[in-house]
Amino acid sequence: MAATSNLQKAIDLASKAAQEDKAGNFEEALRLYQHAVQYFLHVVKYEAQGDKAKQSIRAKCTEYLDRAEKLKEYLKKKEKAPLKPVKESGPTDEKGNDSDGEGESDDPEKKKLQNQLQGKRTPWRGILLFGPPGTGKSYLAKAVATEANNSTFFSVSSSDLVSKWLGESEKLVKNLFQLARENKPSIIFIDEIDSLCGSRSENESEAARRIKTEFLVQMQGVGTDNEGILVLGATNIPWVLDSAIRRRFEKRIYIPLPEDHARAAMFKLHLGTTQNTLAESDYRELGKRTDGYSGADISIIVRDALMQPVRKVQSATHFKKVKGPSLSDPNVQVDLFTPCSPGEPSAIEMTWMDVPGDKLLEPVVSMVTGGSSGIGKCVAIECFKQGAFITLIARNECRLLEAKKEIEKFSVNDKQVVHSISLDVCKDAANVERALKQAQEKLGPVDMLVNCAGTSINGKFEDIDISKFEQLMAINYLGSVYPTRAVVTTMKERRRGRIVFVSSQAGQVGLFGYTAYSSTKFALRGLAEALQMEVKPYNIYVTVAYPPDTDTPGFAEESQTKILETKLISETSSVCKPDHVARIIVKDAIQGKFASSVGTDGHMLTILTGGMSPISSLAEALQAMHFNTEDGTPLQIRFIINITCGIQYWLHFKSGFHRASQTEEGNTGKAEIPLRP
Repeated sequence: MAATSNLQKAIDLASKAAQEDKAGNFEEALRLYQHAVQYFLHVVKYEAQGDKAKQSIRAKCTEYLDRAEKLKEYLKKKEKAPLKPVKESGPTDEKGNDSDGEGESDDPEKKKLQNQLQGKRTPWRGILLFGPPGTGKSYLAKAVATEANNSTFFSVSSSDLVSKWLGESEKLVKNLFQLARENKPSIIFIDEIDSLCGSRSENESEAARRIKTEFLVQMQGVGTDNEGILVLGATNIPWVLDSAIRRRFEKRIYIPLPEDHARAAMFKLHLGTTQNTLAESDYRELGKRTDGYSGADISIIVRDALMQPVRKVQSATHFKKVKGPSLSDPNVQVDLFTPCSPGEPSAIEMTWMDVPGDKLLEPVVSMVTGGSSGIGKCVAIECFKQGAFITLIARNECRLLEAKKEIEKFSVNDKQVVHSISLDVCKDAANVERALKQAQEKLGPVDMLVNCAGTSINGKFEDIDISKFEQLMAINYLGSVYPTRAVVTTMKERRRGRIVFVSSQAGQVGLFGYTAYSSTKFALRGLAEALQMEVKPYNIYVTVAYPPDTDTPGFAEESQTKILETKLISETSSVCKPDHVARIIVKDAIQGKFASSVGTDGHMLTILTGGMSPISSLAEALQAMHFNTEDGTPLQIRFIINITCGIQYWLHFKSGFHRASQTEEGNTGKAEIPLRP
């Protein structure tokens, strides 16, 4: 930018010189030619790139110098010739009043300023900018250079003025000020002035002392005229400056650290046109959280944050196509590429450099509650295999750390992270929200939340203590409500996300002995249906998973305390593997299905109990229509449900007979067979 401005200034001066030369104003033409040559030589020495450009500029300089020499000789001859004395006069205005040509400006604002700066009202000759590092002192000097376009701007540092030859440094200081006087109005900017003009002491070298002395003389010494020259200095440590130097900076301006609103504006400025989901409230929050940060610190923070997506994908070797929101229009779904496991069926071997910039989707951040064992741990493993970053949440810290180590074995690349949090998600909603917010600050916003935290209690309704009902409702229901509330706002702002509630087949059909458990799982279904209506416009999909009996530590523990009827009902179906269940849940959640079921019987049960549940595909709609008659009565459903209920009643009858046959001898007659309830 500076190179272009210096070259352009030289060209403009040369053009003006040629015009003045043609008009016969030879003195002015000579002065302009000399200034143009100085700028051209500066460009050749410091800014021009390439030998061809330098040769072209040197040729022009030679041409202008030749013409300048001819003008100089002509003017000398003219001075020797006797001239008739005439009265000097400048151009006249419309009223016939004489003007000296350098007096009042035609610009009304400049004229007003000239009228104000008369008499003792003189502008500052020296201004010192001081304050903490990174607050924009050098940027202020650049702004001055941009705004003062009629002035010559000199930017110097210690390397420009210090020489190894004795006496050369002070000569350079003198030449600097002399050049500024010849090209006034001019501004001399000295960055980090403390490196040149520190306090004088007995231990300093003679050369350093002589440089300071020359600065003092040139800035405000006897016989120096600095009218039209502004010396602008910048330093982080003004107390180190020599007192005499400090006195010559008549105006001292403190540049403080930015305030809250300024920091918020800086975050927005440094992000620029980069795609992001930050709202105004987020910028204000960032401004509040960065108290004590300078503008340079904020710039580094933003640059580091912008590189996070690149770090996540740069070592990936395989990508897969997924549907996602377009970068240009979040409401439009397009094909994107995201890192995945090499074993993924749809995996494509490629690097992130092969993916178009507008098609790259950074790895998903999945948050799994109840992730230390069972379905939750297997869901985390499945997501990790697909390249996701995982936040694992559970109460038992020892089991949580063991699960974390096991999950990390399935990493796709060395950038993947498993972040574990020991947290009870059913206690203290504010604490849950705070912990999940900190987790999102570490790994990024959550793309998929899988609520797996849950437990089971079985028994007859009147035998279960009332506190157990409250406990199950807290763990199975509120344990899903609190985490969902903590992430749904961010998902809405980003206009994307997946929320999974792991229910149970006992949340589709009430089963004997599960009065406390089934009610909590039915509650999850109602929550999911209502929530899907609210978040669907924001491209957020809710999935309810209805896994059957699954071989998990919780199921094994529950089986030991099952009452006979519940045990017999459970034995009518097979037990599924947790990794198989997790694979189906993750797949259905990615596809945006509302209901996720396992196996043929689970699929049929989902269709039969669908009711008014949200439909996520045409196939589901056709299935629902097929199983309903004109009056809305599902004949096939009723038939199958009757068979199911009949089986349950028969098992209940069988278990009652089994208990009765084990009664103590001494009862009269045969054992009584309990009536069907």
